[in-house]
Amino acid sequence: MAETNLIESFDLLEKVFISLGRESPFYSYLLLYVTPVPDYKIGTLGLRVSERGFFDLLFNPSKLPTMDFKKIRALVLHQLMHIINLHVLIKAKDAEDQIIWDLAMDAAINQFIPELERYSLPLEMILSGLASPDSEFWFVGPPTGLYNQTTEFYYEYIKDYVKKNGWKKSDEFIKMKEELDSHMHFGDFGMTSEMLENLTRKILKDALKKSQGKIPDRIFDVVTEIVLQTSINWRTAIRRFTGSSILGERYRTTLKPNRRYEDEPGWRREYLAKVALIVDTSGSVIQEEFNDFFSEIDKIARTINSSIWLLEVDEAIQSIFEYKPGMWKNLPLFGRGLTDLQPGIDYAEKELRVEGTIVFTDGYVELPYARRRILFVLSKKHNPDFRKEVLERYGAGAAVVVRN
Repeated sequence: MAETNLIESFDLLEKVFISLGRESPFYSYLLLYVTPVPDYKIGTLGLRVSERGFFDLLFNPSKLPTMDFKKIRALVLHQLMHIINLHVLIKAKDAEDQIIWDLAMDAAINQFIPELERYSLPLEMILSGLASPDSEFWFVGPPTGLYNQTTEFYYEYIKDYVKKNGWKKSDEFIKMKEELDSHMHFGDFGMTSEMLENLTRKILKDALKKSQGKIPDRIFDVVTEIVLQTSINWRTAIRRFTGSSILGERYRTTLKPNRRYEDEPGWRREYLAKVALIVDTSGSVIQEEFNDFFSEIDKIARTINSSIWLLEVDEAIQSIFEYKPGMWKNLPLFGRGLTDLQPGIDYAEKELRVEGTIVFTDGYVELPYARRRILFVLSKKHNPDFRKEVLERYGAGAAVVVRN
């Protein structure tokens, strides 16, 4: 019986793969990197990263043959969406955090899969404990009126909701959800997260290129954004940006001997990496992200021998000073509501003559014009349209998102 179920399960998955390939060649190319693997310990379906950095589609042969073909297809597509959205990279802090991430991931995905969306419950209903244990609705949907948002957005929504209203957990709902779609292997892989992220982006880029534009509308924006988005960790991006140097003035110093005349001071050339930090103090930047950003800037300020200028900007420049480690602890976020970053960019380039500018913002502002190197460090709750504009104008390495 077990062998029959196994054979039947493989046949079902093969038919699902063919069906998805007929819908779009993008799925066909993506599925080349997905291998079905039987696992009797898993509920129904799950996903994990293989040893080569590809993906294992885990399935329970005792459960799969009992399910409707359309439902299996929808759940397989759900797993592909986890890959497309880079969910396999998410590492939860603890069991409680894992549940929050699980709900957020599913809310971001299920709204684009009709077979699951019609059986989904909005997040606020699940968090309030109204998810009925005897209902057919075992899938997670976005909060009412908050559609087409990122996983990070829904994660913050859940945390804010729980903080304000508490959380009446429906253990039966959570258990049944895990039975249908297991995230237990997410964040568990035998390589660095950067390596896996780069590999996954390459897979998505190749699949997008080979599909020649024949990609479902529901995932087009997500895929193109993931492919365009820089794969460099935001901390790494800042370090590389501030580590670049340019030639400065030559000057005489007695600390360096003159090769031609022993009694004369030698020449030394100054290497500059003068950088401006522009902090958008008008928007809803999260304090935790603000702290993370300046903790990294502090480390850099203690190690590089160059000037870092800080400009606080809302609709105008509020302050300008040379940044020293620790100053951020007394730096207020004003939240005036209006923003214009252009005056800050202009002053940094024309008056301070910086080699590059780092802008910390939530992106609810018009994109400024920069003549020199620029890097936008965006908060989790940033404006996605702003990031797209940055990538289009300044290239794939010009925008990174603060993620822990």
